Amino acid sequence: MLLGNILDLSDPLERAQFATTARLLSCLVTESLIPAFYQPLGNTDATGFAVILKGYDLLSKPNLDPDDLLAIVPLRHPPIFKDGHNYLGKEIGLLDPLDMAFDVSVLWLHVHLKMTLLGQIQ
Repeated sequence: MLLGNILDLSDPLERAQFATTARLLSCLVTESLIPAFYQPLGNTDATGFAVILKGYDLLSKPNLDPDDLLAIVPLRHPPIFKDGHNYLGKEIGLLDPLDMAFDVSVLWLHVHLKMTLLGQIQ
């Protein structure tokens, strides 16, 4: 699931769905069930974004595809990191669901990641 759809955060149901998704992603990453990496941003409301992959087996692939992504999530604050890092960024050890932001930049991040980061990886 990619958090790139426009949400109406004035709608209680959509806020609840976003909050549930944020908690689920946080648990999956924090319990090391799936890998996530931090990419910093400059001069925006978000300090960076998390690139969340669908599984650890994807780390051994020489080229990632857009379908390998579970989510791209803007973050208000940098997360807690593990010791590792690679071409995707610093590996995230603790992802706080309260740091996950939803705003218009999610669409930009999705397009930017597909056009630049994944373009360089493939």
